[in-house]
Amino acid sequence: MIQSKLSILMANKRINISELSRDTGISRNALSNLYNEKGKGVNFETLDILCEYFGCNIEDIIKFKKNTVEE
Repeated sequence: MIQSKLSILMANKRINISELSRDTGISRNALSNLYNEKGKGVNFETLDILCEYFGCNIEDIIKFKKNTVEE
C-alpha cells in the first residue's frame, strides 16, 4: 500500500492545498487526491515539483507500507 505524507509536509510548512497549488502550479485536484490518498497514481512531474518545493526526497512524500493479511 502506498501512503501519502503530503499532509505532514504541508503542516510543517503551515500551508493549505490552495497555497501549494498556487506556489507549484499543480492542480488542486491532483494535490487533493495525493493529500487524501485517492486516485490511481501520481505523475512523476508532480513528485518532482513537490520534491523541489519542499526540498525533500520522494520518500518524504510517499511511503510504501506492506499489506498485512490476518488469517
